Amino acid sequence: MRTVKSVIFSPMPTQISALSILANYETGTIKERVTIAAGASGCQAIGACTYAEGEGSHPRAVIGLTDITARRNVRKMLGKDKLTFSVPYSMF
Repeated sequence: MRTVKSVIFSPMPTQISALSILANYETGTIKERVTIAAGASGCQAIGACTYAEGEGSHPRAVIGLTDITARRNVRKMLGKDKLTFSVPYSMF
């Protein structure tokens, strides 16, 4: 049996705004910076970074697909106006 570790969205910028507010609403505080932008490759942001956040005591949402090369490679599938927003399953 597999365990879900994260949930990944591919939102437009306005949707990222809404998801960030929801993540903040869940925690009730902005001091822990509940949303971070990963300076990582595309797969690391939605995989390794989000997994690591889920292991911590204050998990945070991760904005990804900021890697220029990854964006070029998924542009035909996702469009040029999408990023990723992933959350550890505990936040979902």
